[in-house]
Amino acid sequence: MLSQAANSSNCIVYPLDEEVVSQIPTNINIHDAIIAATGLVFKDLMGQDAAIVTKDELIKRSNLIRTIW
Repeated sequence: MLSQAANSSNCIVYPLDEEVVSQIPTNINIHDAIIAATGLVFKDLMGQDAAIVTKDELIKRSNLIRTIW
Protein backbone atom coordinates (compact mmCIF):
# COMPACT_ATOMS: atom_id res chain seq x y z
CA MET A 1 0.00 0.00 0.00
CA LEU A 2 2.73 2.48 0.92
CA SER A 3 4.61 1.79 -2.31
CA GLN A 4 1.44 2.21 -4.35
CA ALA A 5 0.60 5.48 -2.59
CA ALA A 6 4.15 6.79 -3.00
CA ASN A 7 3.98 6.14 -6.75
CA SER A 8 0.55 7.71 -7.19
CA SER A 9 0.26 11.16 -8.72
CA ASN A 10 -2.78 12.08 -6.60
CA CYS A 11 -1.60 10.86 -3.19
CA ILE A 12 1.07 12.33 -0.93
CA VAL A 13 2.53 10.60 2.11
CA TYR A 14 3.17 13.26 4.74
CA PRO A 15 4.91 12.82 8.12
CA LEU A 16 3.34 13.38 11.50
CA ASP A 17 5.36 16.51 12.27
CA GLU A 18 4.96 19.66 14.38
CA GLU A 19 2.81 21.32 11.73
CA VAL A 20 0.32 18.46 11.83
CA VAL A 21 0.34 18.27 15.63
CA SER A 22 -0.39 22.01 15.86
CA GLN A 23 -3.52 21.54 13.69
CA ILE A 24 -5.04 18.55 15.54
CA PRO A 25 -8.68 19.24 16.42
CA THR A 26 -9.68 18.16 19.93
CA ASN A 27 -13.32 17.32 19.29
CA ILE A 28 -12.82 14.07 17.33
CA ASN A 29 -11.05 10.73 17.84
CA ILE A 30 -7.25 11.16 17.87
CA HIS A 31 -6.66 8.94 14.84
CA ASP A 32 -9.26 10.78 12.81
CA ALA A 33 -7.93 14.08 14.15
CA ILE A 34 -4.45 13.28 12.82
CA ILE A 35 -5.91 12.57 9.38
CA ALA A 36 -7.91 15.81 9.43
CA ALA A 37 -4.92 17.80 10.73
CA THR A 38 -2.73 16.51 7.90
CA GLY A 39 -5.33 17.72 5.42
CA LEU A 40 -5.45 21.08 7.20
CA VAL A 41 -1.68 21.45 6.84
CA PHE A 42 -2.04 21.03 3.09
CA LYS A 43 -5.05 23.36 2.92
CA ASP A 44 -4.16 26.14 5.36
CA LEU A 45 -0.37 26.14 5.53
CA MET A 46 0.58 24.92 2.07
CA GLY A 47 -2.31 26.52 0.17
CA GLN A 48 -3.30 23.28 -1.57
CA ASP A 49 -6.80 22.25 -2.62
CA ALA A 50 -6.96 19.47 -0.03
CA ALA A 51 -9.61 16.90 0.76
CA ILE A 52 -9.53 13.69 2.75
CA VAL A 53 -11.18 10.38 1.92
CA THR A 54 -13.35 9.34 4.84
CA LYS A 55 -16.80 8.14 5.72
CA ASP A 56 -16.42 9.28 9.33
CA GLU A 57 -19.47 11.37 10.19
CA LEU A 58 -17.73 13.43 12.89
CA ILE A 59 -15.10 14.62 10.43
CA LYS A 60 -17.74 15.32 7.80
CA ARG A 61 -19.92 17.29 10.23
CA SER A 62 -16.96 19.24 11.60
CA ASN A 63 -16.54 21.07 8.26
CA LEU A 64 -12.83 21.42 9.06
CA ILE A 65 -11.84 20.12 5.65
CA ARG A 66 -13.53 18.94 2.48
CA THR A 67 -14.27 15.22 2.56
CA ILE A 68 -14.77 12.67 -0.19
CA TRP A 69 -16.91 9.55 0.15
